[in-house]
Amino acid sequence: MRIRLVKGKIYGKAILLFIFIILLICCTASCVMEKQESKKQELPKQEFLEESGERLKRGSIPIYFFHNTACGNCDGTEEFREVIEEQISVYQDECPYELFEYNVFKTSGKEKWDTMVEEYQLKNDSYIFPAMILEGKIYLGMEEIRKHLLSAFLDASGISAMYFYREDCSECQDMKMFWEQLPEKINCDGTEISCKVIKLESRTDTNGEKIRKLFENYKIPEEDQMVPIVFLKEGYLAGKQEIETNLLQFLEEGKGFYSIKNGGGK
Repeated sequence: MRIRLVKGKIYGKAILLFIFIILLICCTASCVMEKQESKKQELPKQEFLEESGERLKRGSIPIYFFHNTACGNCDGTEEFREVIEEQISVYQDECPYELFEYNVFKTSGKEKWDTMVEEYQLKNDSYIFPAMILEGKIYLGMEEIRKHLLSAFLDASGISAMYFYREDCSECQDMKMFWEQLPEKINCDGTEISCKVIKLESRTDTNGEKIRKLFENYKIPEEDQMVPIVFLKEGYLAGKQEIETNLLQFLEEGKGFYSIKNGGGK
């Protein structure tokens, strides 16, 4: 009788141990799956590019362009590259970027598109192409790309504002102390973010064309078409007094290209 009782205890312990091992295996598998799912949802930009077989230069902003070109003699990227050259090439030195172009008509391009749609949980129900993906946001059609490229790029680059000046402008020279004292970090909507202002000499390279294009886009009256001038996300400040009086306050209110309200928080 005693032997049977001992055997019963041994069997009972064995069953409990077996159940414990099964539960441990299930728990471990669940943790691994959750970790993989978390990795998929929060995959860092650099890691995602490496897993996709791409390499991104340090500090560069990846810009993805997808087109649907069936004609073997047609270049589906020509218009997009013209827009890139026109709108953001002037900022390449200060804010480097890299272009990744795919033709969804081809197998490899369609596979890349499907991967990014799943990765960033994007929707393109109407299958409108061309499409641009920048910082996880999708822009459909060349009209929308042309309209939003500059602001989306500057937002992604962390630029707060653009400042145009001339070396021989007396007001611009008088502002040197102001720019030296501008803080590197500002409090925007309760979050500390970088304060980064691009400074462009209006007569260098294509900066003259750029400032005239901005005059047109912002519908700036001729009396305000001057330097020094600062461009923000949806407005501008013309003249030394306007800039020194209002710029910092406007940036703290989230009116810069890059702010916590625009998805900032770097």
